[in-house]
Amino acid sequence: MSAELDAALAGGAIAFGGTLLTLIVTNMYSSAQAKKQMKFQMRERELQSKETFMNNSYERRLEAYSKLFTNLSQSERYFLLFVDSSNELKDHLDPGQFNPFSIRDKLMDAFNEDALWFTKDTEKAFEELLSVCNKGCSLAMSLPENNDLVEGLCKTMLSEIEKVKALLKEDVGLTYIEEYKDKWKYETTLQEVGATKDY
Repeated sequence: MSAELDAALAGGAIAFGGTLLTLIVTNMYSSAQAKKQMKFQMRERELQSKETFMNNSYERRLEAYSKLFTNLSQSERYFLLFVDSSNELKDHLDPGQFNPFSIRDKLMDAFNEDALWFTKDTEKAFEELLSVCNKGCSLAMSLPENNDLVEGLCKTMLSEIEKVKALLKEDVGLTYIEEYKDKWKYETTLQEVGATKDY
């Protein structure tokens, strides 16, 4: 009996050892899987954080560009008042009223408020715009009623404003949308023509 008991105990010990070994291997595998899952989740959170940061940064940049674009458009309307005075249907100001100081200050404030978000190309174009505007301020102080000089300077300002506006559009991607819009229309038209020929 004791031999049978010893055999049974030995068999039980082997079975217990096998179960224990299985349990240990299973736990090690589960632990390794849990670590992999944690690493994956940490990477996912990191990517989501970066994506959120990028989205927030882009939204902030769009807001900055939009505000500067609005200020540039308002300045454009002012300088247009001194250009092409022969058109009677347009509102005009007398060259003696030319006073670009407040326009320059508003533009500088708008730019400085969001300077962090502008590209180097936009900064350079804006500096050129301010340089021309400063010449206009000097002109306003020294030659208040010289029609040709005022109109010429306003035309230059309008040209510089257009350059900055074009760069703003390019920086936020609007230029590329406009560029490909015609192409998309053409492709749609070709598809429509192809569809009608089938009938």
